[in-house]
Amino acid sequence: DYRWIYYDNVVIARPTHGIVDHAFNHNPMLIVGRSGDAVSTNWDITFVTDTASDWNIFRRGAGCIMPCLLMKHDLVSGIGGVPNVSVHAARYFGADAECTLPRADAIRLVALSYSILNAPSFRREFAEVLSRDFARIPIPRDAVLSKALWAFGHDLIALHLLEDDYPHASWNQPAATNTNPLATPTTTFHDSGDREVRKVGEKGKTMAPSPDHGEGFGRVSINDTAYFDGVPEPVWKFHIGGYQVCHKWLKDRKGVAGGKNPHPGRILTDEDIAHYHRIVIALNETIRLMGEIDETIEAHGGWPGAFVTDPEEV
Repeated sequence: DYRWIYYDNVVIARPTHGIVDHAFNHNPMLIVGRSGDAVSTNWDITFVTDTASDWNIFRRGAGCIMPCLLMKHDLVSGIGGVPNVSVHAARYFGADAECTLPRADAIRLVALSYSILNAPSFRREFAEVLSRDFARIPIPRDAVLSKALWAFGHDLIALHLLEDDYPHASWNQPAATNTNPLATPTTTFHDSGDREVRKVGEKGKTMAPSPDHGEGFGRVSINDTAYFDGVPEPVWKFHIGGYQVCHKWLKDRKGVAGGKNPHPGRILTDEDIAHYHRIVIALNETIRLMGEIDETIEAHGGWPGAFVTDPEEV
């Protein structure tokens, strides 16, 4: 969800230029929370951004933002990026004697990390640590697994940024056999002219049945006559950062009838509706990729066999 902000030191209390100044030129930035128990019963406090992010992006607790590249801005060299990678990680990727790492490898490392963070088996394996501390990224034991995981990570980043032309996404590669999933809506929107958001689904954050799509799908009503149809049940229930994503996006646009700040709901534009369709696609693809990540890890030995456990092996 993107919102405008007037980013000026005179207005912003804590402008955090140390982070925001790196949000340029397809520079993915991981967002990871700490102490998952404070947010959700199932660890889900990770996301990705390429722009300024709200400090409280998760339901409870702040997210720590980690840029892939540390951008440099000067009149001589223009904009360039230095990999934000430790010496230990740089050596794993075959860095030179000075531990400098090419930009492409730094981006792969972010994708690899994001893939592992989104693996359900990783979240189960390290549930106790994740409940109270930051995630530690294990190192794959072989290059084949690394390549597979960073490929999944690239697609997850593209999907979560809703970025069709993300240069590292699988569908944008020269030999791609798949197409951009974000380009083809799988849900529909129906209305009789009234697009104001006055409700979000049904009681208990549920959906109404979908006669047109059958079991496993539902309708998400925004008022008495308008609704999104064909939303898969797993997508509707999917959480990131403690939030039920498809519900939260509409709730933020829902009107309030009483209280201290009554206001009408947002009237959804064609762009809003198209954006919601893309959210559903992104989450549906995320669920699929999470399953494939687990299958790939298991095929290479599972936990902990597929990963380095002795630091001396690196």
